[in-house]
Amino acid sequence: MHWFRIAVLCFSLVCCTSDPQTFTPIVLWHGMGDSCCFPFSMGKVQRKLNESLPGVHIVSIRIGSNIAEDVENSYFKHPDKQIEEACQTISNDPLLAKGFNAIGFSQGSQFLRGLAQRCSEAKVKNLISIGGQHQGVYGVPNCGSLSHPTCDYIRRLLNHAAYAGWVQKMLVQATFWHDPLNEDMYRKYSTFLSDINNENFIKPEYIQRLQSLENFVMVKFDKDTMVQPVESEWFGFYKPGQSVEIESLQESSLYIDVHKAQTTTLAKKSHVALPAVESSSVKLLRINTNSKISWHDHVVSIAKTTSQKLGALFRYRKLYTPELLATIQKREIRLIDAPNLTKDLHSLENRRREADMSLFYRFYRGRSRSSELPQIITPKAVRTRNTKRLCELILTRPRTDWDYKR
Repeated sequence: MHWFRIAVLCFSLVCCTSDPQTFTPIVLWHGMGDSCCFPFSMGKVQRKLNESLPGVHIVSIRIGSNIAEDVENSYFKHPDKQIEEACQTISNDPLLAKGFNAIGFSQGSQFLRGLAQRCSEAKVKNLISIGGQHQGVYGVPNCGSLSHPTCDYIRRLLNHAAYAGWVQKMLVQATFWHDPLNEDMYRKYSTFLSDINNENFIKPEYIQRLQSLENFVMVKFDKDTMVQPVESEWFGFYKPGQSVEIESLQESSLYIDVHKAQTTTLAKKSHVALPAVESSSVKLLRINTNSKISWHDHVVSIAKTTSQKLGALFRYRKLYTPELLATIQKREIRLIDAPNLTKDLHSLENRRREADMSLFYRFYRGRSRSSELPQIITPKAVRTRNTKRLCELILTRPRTDWDYKR
């Protein structure tokens, strides 16, 4: 993927020397719904970095005791607690004591910035943000606010819940929801982003630790359909009071007014003029179509994604026990809090039994195309019927009184 090459390019430009013995350690932080160690995502990033920087010490932040918890915590564990855990991880690693370079993906970017500002033990030299939302988000993924009135309607509905205390505690993404129509509410009730952006109370240590960075690189994806507005990846956002016009960091009140010391540091340390990654395809109605008006790229991308996900599920199947999956479902039901939608939802155990019966029926009726099932299931006993032989036996057997009585 493009961001693998971007990550390596950024480090080669600002982070590394030519001597393998002096490579600065690297800390990675994944994005929403990802994990520290999936081989097709962060694992692949680590392999690419090791190919370019042989022997470099790499730490990929994991929040929780295993991969399943890491994925779950990317949705449900408050960023403050995640940063505390990451700070502890870094403090316990002696190879990071003299400093390290940090690279964050999506929400992991602002978490790493929060780590650099809050954790005194984290001596970050160069901070690279790939698709981070440093001014927050105000939009539904894959639903541009100007593309359809429904998208704007949905996000207006979200405003009524995003700043509720229990939502801020339970849902990570709510902590960087930024409502430009009500900046006062955002500053007052946002429990994470407004703090690390120094928008309520100016914390001098945040400014000092940003000033200690050698470089702060922010990478923006022009065709990003997940982040709304995409300018947040370069510290830009909507002008206050509306959700159409965009302003850059230098045009914002965050820069012009009381926080000029902090934002001047950001402006000086930041490198945002990276060339856009050119692409021969475009995404319309969630379908990738190339310049030849062919859906081949779309089909191939779906096949690759499906293969990766199935492969990951197979490799980590032992982690996703029935008990853990049942617990996750119960949490989701509590979070949705809509009995009319969840009251008829069967338990996972019930659905597994239905799947078993369905599989048995298909196999018994010869409708299963699996080549593995016949090897693990004993085949049906086959008994041939010979009508001619049966008639001979009946005609040649001796007669009894019972035959005549019939």
